Amino acid sequence: MAENKKYYWLKLKRGFFKRHDMEIIEAMPNGKDYVLFYLKLLLESIDHEGALRFNETIPYDNNMLSVITNTNVDIVKSALDLFVGLGMVDILDDATIYMREVEGMIGSTVDNDNANRQRRFREKQKTLALSDDVTKSNASVTVCVTKNNESKSIEKEKESETETEPEIVSADDDPVESAMIAHWRQHGITLTLEQAKDLEAQLSPRVFNRYFNRMQDFLKKNPTARIRSQYDTILSWAREDGAA
Repeated sequence: MAENKKYYWLKLKRGFFKRHDMEIIEAMPNGKDYVLFYLKLLLESIDHEGALRFNETIPYDNNMLSVITNTNVDIVKSALDLFVGLGMVDILDDATIYMREVEGMIGSTVDNDNANRQRRFREKQKTLALSDDVTKSNASVTVCVTKNNESKSIEKEKESETETEPEIVSADDDPVESAMIAHWRQHGITLTLEQAKDLEAQLSPRVFNRYFNRMQDFLKKNPTARIRSQYDTILSWAREDGAA
């Protein structure tokens, strides 16, 4: 099972650079370097709730901070003295550097791999659904592809009156997914959501999107076309191009 990851972010208020302490610092010689160094310290400390140490036994010194923030060591020394003097930073008894305002500036989220993969998939497919302009068709093009891609033939044939439309998958009653699938069907895309997710997993989201667009382009250029298995066809295209 994939391990969930926790991500942190830093929330800066719109007026951050209008604060008196920031305006005072920025107006000093090397002030912009000080401000940039301060922001780097904030970011470095967010997953430690504002505390900065190299490890439990070794605190950061000026040279180490210079390396991890890509800041001149003289700037590091003078900036730290300035931040302490302005009450923005505390140097604790064990030499831990504590960024006072971090606690009120951090946010976090747990990245559940499966949930986020589905969320990203929905976002991409909604974008695709809005971008295509494919008309419905009343005839078909049958594409026969062997599993190992040894042969492929295309033949045009009229659609029989007894043929039925592909079943629209309810996507587990998710209204967003149901609407997306319904939109696909209106424009000739017969993939199920499970097939699309499987293709995305096999090919990578970027490659799948490329061949999904290719399928839409094919249907757009052949408005009287239907492909027997769009899943197999997309996979075959990818294999032919060496993308699978």
